[in-house]
Amino acid sequence: AVRRHPEGLVLLAEDRVLLVALRETLPVHAELVVGRGDRPLFHWARAQGIPAVATNDVHFIHPEGWRLHRTLRAN
Repeated sequence: AVRRHPEGLVLLAEDRVLLVALRETLPVHAELVVGRGDRPLFHWARAQGIPAVATNDVHFIHPEGWRLHRTLRAN
């Protein structure tokens, strides 16, 4: 579906295979999240000519979402 309707989409991803697979279809950016392999991904993206963007590790939009997030992450 993404390849048929890429209008207005931008991909932010850490997955190198996905970035390479879709780079000809839509704008792709390597998503750098501190502590999740951001440095190796940055260097790889630079070598591939893929722009990188730094993001935060976001799990919920509103403060009241923390309880649901905590429940879903419980082991």
